[in-house]
Amino acid sequence: MRLQKIQRRIKNKFIKKCAHKLKAGYFILLEAFGSALFFLARKFRIIPAIKPYLKEQVKKILVIRTDRIGDVLLSTPALRALREHFPDSFIGFLTTSYTGELLQENKNINELIIYNRFGSLLQKIRFIMKLRAFRFDLAVILYPVFESGFLAYLSKAAFRIGYPANGSGFLLTEKVDKRSLYKHEIETCLDVVRPIGVDTSDLATEFPLSEDAKAFAEGFFRENNILPSQLVICIHPGAYESHNRWLPQRYAKLAETLIAKYNARVILAGGRNDRQMVKSITNMMPEKPLAPVLNDSLQKLGAIIRRCDLFIGNNSGPMHVAAAVGTPVIALFGAVHPLEHENKWAPLGEKNIIVRSKMDCKDCHPGYCRSYKCMDMISVDDVLSAVDTQLQRTGKKVSA
Repeated sequence: MRLQKIQRRIKNKFIKKCAHKLKAGYFILLEAFGSALFFLARKFRIIPAIKPYLKEQVKKILVIRTDRIGDVLLSTPALRALREHFPDSFIGFLTTSYTGELLQENKNINELIIYNRFGSLLQKIRFIMKLRAFRFDLAVILYPVFESGFLAYLSKAAFRIGYPANGSGFLLTEKVDKRSLYKHEIETCLDVVRPIGVDTSDLATEFPLSEDAKAFAEGFFRENNILPSQLVICIHPGAYESHNRWLPQRYAKLAETLIAKYNARVILAGGRNDRQMVKSITNMMPEKPLAPVLNDSLQKLGAIIRRCDLFIGNNSGPMHVAAAVGTPVIALFGAVHPLEHENKWAPLGEKNIIVRSKMDCKDCHPGYCRSYKCMDMISVDDVLSAVDTQLQRTGKKVSA
C-alpha cells in the first residue's frame, strides 16, 4: 500500500509539472501572437502607436488589483506614492467586491470601481463602457495576469504599465522587469510605478476603518466584558492555500495554553470558509474562545483585530489586515518557494515575528507537495516562545 501511495504521488507530481509547462507554453504563444497582431495593427494604423510617457498628460489614473486581501493591502504603499506624486489627479482603483471594503475609507482614491470577474458577457460589456467613460490616461496594473492587462487596454488608457506576465506584455506600453516579482510584494508593486518617477520610503500598509466598524468592535468588547487590563489575542487559523495552514488541533492547544498561562481572552476569527475549522477548534477546547459573527465583513474583522494586543495566524489575508491596523503579528510560514516565502509575503516591521521550521526543501513547490511537513514541524512551544517575545516587546502586563 505504501509503495502504491508513493507511485500515485509521483504520478500526480509529474502530471502537474506537465500541465504547468503546457500553461507556460500557452502564454508564450499568446504573447508572440498578440505582439505580432499589435505590430501589424499599429503599422496599418488600426490602433494608435505607443506614445512616450509624459507626466503632464496624466489627469486620470486607473489602478488594477483584483486578487486577494493581502495582495490589495500590500498595494497601498504604491497607491499612496501615486497620490503623493499626482496630488491633483483623479485615481480610480479597480478591484472586486471581495476586497472592496479594504479601500472604501482610503483617502488616496477618488473612485472605487468594483469588477465582477464572474459576471456574464453582457455585464462585462457594460462594465467596459463604464470604465471607458472615466477617460483614464494611465493604467497601473498591480495584478500581473492577462485579464488585468486586457482591462487596462479596453479602458483606452494611453499609458499602461505593468509586468509582462501570463501573455499580457503586448497590451502594455511600459513593461516592468519580471525579476521584481521575486521581491517583497510591496517592492514588487512599487517597481511598477518607479519607472514613471513614483516612489516612497514609507512601506507601511493602510487599512482605514469606518466609524461603524469601530463601533461594532467596541460593542463586541463591551458585550463580552473584555477589560482594558486583559491580554486579548486574536487567532485566525485559516488560509486560502492549504499549504499555508497549521494543524487545527495545534491551534486548539495553543489557545488553551494562552488562556491557562496568561489568563488571555482569545478571539477566533474567520470568514465563511473558516467556520467549520473554527467550530472544530472550539470543540477541542475545555474553555471556549470568543468567535465574533463577522458575516465576511473585512471592516469588522479589521476593527476587532485592531483592539487586540496580539494577532497569531498563518500566511493569510487577516495576517496582513493585522499588520495594516497596527496589531503586532506572529505569522506562521512553511513553504520556501520564492513566491511563497516570507521574503515575499511577511508583514514588514520590527513588531512582527515570523515562526517557521528549519526545513528547507531545495525543490519546494507547494503545488506539487502533499505532506506540508514544513508546517507540521512548527510546534506549539515555538509559537508560545514568540508570544513571550512579543509580550516583552510591547510591555503588556498579564496576570496568570
